[in-house]
Amino acid sequence: MYSKVNTGFSFPSWAQFDNGTNFSPVNGMKNAKTLVSKVSGPPEVAIFGGLKGTAMTSRAEFRPIGGVPSIQVFNNAGGQAFIESAVANDPNTLDFYVFSGMTQAGTFHTGTNVFNKYTFNINGATTLSTTGAPSSRVMHTMSHTGTKLCVWGGYTNTGMTTTASDGACYDIGGTTWSSMATAPISSRAKHVAEWTGTKVCIWGGNGDGASPTTYNDGACYNPVGNTWNTMSTSPLTARTNHKSVWTGQEMCIWGGENPLSTTSYEDGACYNPVANTWRLMGGTKPSLGRVFANMLWTGARICIVGGFKKYISTSQETTSSCWSPIYNDWQNINTTGLPATLESGSVFFEDDLCLFGGYSNTGAPTPVSTTTCVKLR
Repeated sequence: MYSKVNTGFSFPSWAQFDNGTNFSPVNGMKNAKTLVSKVSGPPEVAIFGGLKGTAMTSRAEFRPIGGVPSIQVFNNAGGQAFIESAVANDPNTLDFYVFSGMTQAGTFHTGTNVFNKYTFNINGATTLSTTGAPSSRVMHTMSHTGTKLCVWGGYTNTGMTTTASDGACYDIGGTTWSSMATAPISSRAKHVAEWTGTKVCIWGGNGDGASPTTYNDGACYNPVGNTWNTMSTSPLTARTNHKSVWTGQEMCIWGGENPLSTTSYEDGACYNPVANTWRLMGGTKPSLGRVFANMLWTGARICIVGGFKKYISTSQETTSSCWSPIYNDWQNINTTGLPATLESGSVFFEDDLCLFGGYSNTGAPTPVSTTTCVKLR
């Protein structure tokens, strides 16, 4: 069962840090990846990849030092610049991994399925073996199981119309790849994946073509037995560009869109992999129907922040709220000082929820030049 500690919240105003000299690496960074390391001392956040006209070639690390956050830049010598890549780490180690992606909007890494390892506080990258790895792809997923990195699905052509139904797992200790058994679900991209402690669960996404089919099914992969089981029928409508988190007991999914309509979804549900059952995220909630939002697990609540309503293309949302899996209720976040953004990087660590970069207009993206944090408990 969920613990009932830390379920009370107080929401002061968001604190904005002007991205001047110290914060310039994350000015206007779109669709960056964020990873947390908790190995020693205060947590550190790696902000990696993303798009600022072209794909970024450096990474930044964010640290709360003496209550005043700071950014330090590290080079990626030996690595690559990525967007729409898959990134994974174990927060109890200093290493994180990046597999495949695009060097700029619409251009794949060519000739190789690039696979690199990076280490917190250290410049450069280590190129890892791709013998037996999946082909180059974007909008795929990679899950860290503690001993393996499992890559599945994604688009495999530059036009992003052909999706993959295959995957493989990299043995971190043995430095070798092994193919995953054939999944019982259709090929897809823009799905979500979460490691449950024993299985990688994959749900939703869309299939091939310029007018793709969207899915509301999923399956869970056991890397020990190289086996799959299908997830029970979800109460959610088929969707893509949705978000997910793992709470320690459930895989919870929120929002997303139908790419063939003006619909952005305003609902969510949680999947229990042990019981193979779903439940809706209920309670009275604010208007949270959106895509490209941030979804974060705080240890007590799931918070939905930012994003935009699809049918109002220039309407970025500041309405934000957090749902309790224990009480099945919502608490709104004070949005004073919160910029209206989408495709920002985001992270929750210790007591702080922080947003990095992003942009504020879907038609002609305007970079957001602030890093913004709020203390949640």
